[in-house]
Amino acid sequence: MTGADALDTADPDGDGIPNLFERAMFLSPTVADSGLPVTVGDASADGLAVTYRVAKNQSDLTVNLLLSRDLDTWTPLAPGSSDPSHPDYTLHTVTVETSPEAGFLRIEVFR
Repeated sequence: MTGADALDTADPDGDGIPNLFERAMFLSPTVADSGLPVTVGDASADGLAVTYRVAKNQSDLTVNLLLSRDLDTWTPLAPGSSDPSHPDYTLHTVTVETSPEAGFLRIEVFR
């Protein structure tokens, strides 16, 4: 890709996922995807398991999963486990403590 289609914020395939996220999650910026490769398991006594992948060939990018209880303060969550067995990406799993308070998750990608 060249020109405006190559920008981090561009979405040449029109799937709503900007190029920077597509690179970080090992998706193709030229093929429309149906969603981000993030899964959320059922809540258990340990909490809520959130699994996301990070491309191995994108060492210039940092991917964080963050938690907020008020949408003002965001706290990075460290993966509890990582599975590097796939040749192209590593699966990270974070267990988020459940509580009676509302909680919000977001994934950030930056250089």
